Amino acid sequence: MIHLICGPSCVGKSTFYESNSPRLLDDQGSKVPLVFPDEIGVRPLPPGDFAIHYNILRPVHAIDADGGHEVENTPWSYDIDEAWLRIRDLPGPKKATVLLASLHELNARAGVRTSIEPNLRSVVQAYPNSYWTGVYARFDLSHVYTSFIDELARQGIKVEFIHSRDGKFLDVPPEKMNEILHDHPSRYSRERIENIIISPIFEYQRIELPHGLATRGQDRSATAALTMPDDLSGHSVLDVGSAIGFFSFEAERRGAQRVVGLEPRQTRFQAAVILKEILGSSVEFRCQDILDYSPSEPFDRVLLLNVIHHLKEPMRVLRRCAELTRNALVIEFPQLDDPIFGGVFDGRGKDLNDLPLIGVSSAGVDQTFLFTASALMRILMDHEKLFQRWEIAESPMPHRKIMTFYK
Repeated sequence: MIHLICGPSCVGKSTFYESNSPRLLDDQGSKVPLVFPDEIGVRPLPPGDFAIHYNILRPVHAIDADGGHEVENTPWSYDIDEAWLRIRDLPGPKKATVLLASLHELNARAGVRTSIEPNLRSVVQAYPNSYWTGVYARFDLSHVYTSFIDELARQGIKVEFIHSRDGKFLDVPPEKMNEILHDHPSRYSRERIENIIISPIFEYQRIELPHGLATRGQDRSATAALTMPDDLSGHSVLDVGSAIGFFSFEAERRGAQRVVGLEPRQTRFQAAVILKEILGSSVEFRCQDILDYSPSEPFDRVLLLNVIHHLKEPMRVLRRCAELTRNALVIEFPQLDDPIFGGVFDGRGKDLNDLPLIGVSSAGVDQTFLFTASALMRILMDHEKLFQRWEIAESPMPHRKIMTFYK
C-alpha cells in the first residue's frame, strides 16, 4: 500500500508522519518509511508499504515557470507536476490522507517556520517564508484542495480528511472542508464586541459578527444575492463606496481570492477596518476615491452599489469603473420616482424611468444625479461601447434597480 500524506506547505504533513498514527503502520505494527516526491525515479523505493509526502501546491512551480499566472487564468492541473505523474504511475494500491488547516493558520505557520524537509536541506538553507505566504495570497486555497480531491477521484484513490489544528489530527467529514479552510478564531470577547459596535459609526449596514452579534444597520443580504454569484472562488472583487464593508466581507465569504473596498468617508473606513479585525478578514480597505486608485490589474467584478447618486463626477467614475472591470460591473441606483427626488416631477417620475434621462438633484438633499436604466445603458454601451451586454433586476430597496454590465 502506498499511503499519500497530502496538503499544502505548513499544514503539518511531517508532523503527522511523526505522530505515530496507526494509519502509518504496516501489518507488523512498524511505521512505514517516508518518501519525498523528488526521490521517486532517482533512488530505489522501499519494499512493501511506504508513505509519500506530497505538497498539493507543487503545480505552483510549473505555473511560475510558465510566467506566474494566477489560478483564474491558468487551469489548476496536476498533470503539470512531473512528481505527481510519477506518483500516479506507481504500481499498487494507494490511499490518501488529506490534511486541512485554515488559510489564517497556514499563513501564521509559514510566517514563523524555520525548518525545512530533509530532502531540501542540500538545496536551500532556510524555509522560504515570504515565498509561501505570497503563494497563499495569490491562489485560492479552496480551489486548490477541490482540484486535488478531484484528481484523487479520477485516479480511484480513496481519501480521508484530517484536521491538523493543535496536532490532534482528528477525522473530519468531507463537507466540513471549506468551513475549516476559512475558519478564523476571533480574539474578541462578546463583551468587547458589544462595547465596540454600540458606536453610531457601525449603523449603516448589518454585518454578522462572532458570538451571534451583528451591527445594527440595514440587512443587505438580499442585494448581495442579486449582485454576486454564490461561488466567487478565484475571483477578484472591487467594492466602490464600500461603507463599513458588508459587500466586501460577503464577497470574501463567497470565496473571492482578492477583495478591495474603497471608502472615502473616514468614519466608515475606520468602522470597516475595525470590523475586519474582529472578523479576521483579509479584505483590503482603502480610504480612497476610485478616481485616485490605480491598481496593477483590473478586477473580475466591480460593485458600485447605491453610490452613483452621491457622486459629483458620475461620468468619470463610470468610465473608471469600466476600466477596472475585467468581467462584470454591477450598479445599484435609484430611479426618478425615488421619494427624495420624486417631487421634481409631481409624482410623474415613474412614467419617465423608461427614457434615457439624468436627473439633477438640488443641493439640499443627499443626492447629486439620478440615472435611468436606459441612460446608463447609452453611456456605457452606446457612447463608448465599454460593455457587450447587460441585465437588469429590481433592487430589494424600493424605487431602485440593479444593472449588471458584462465585458
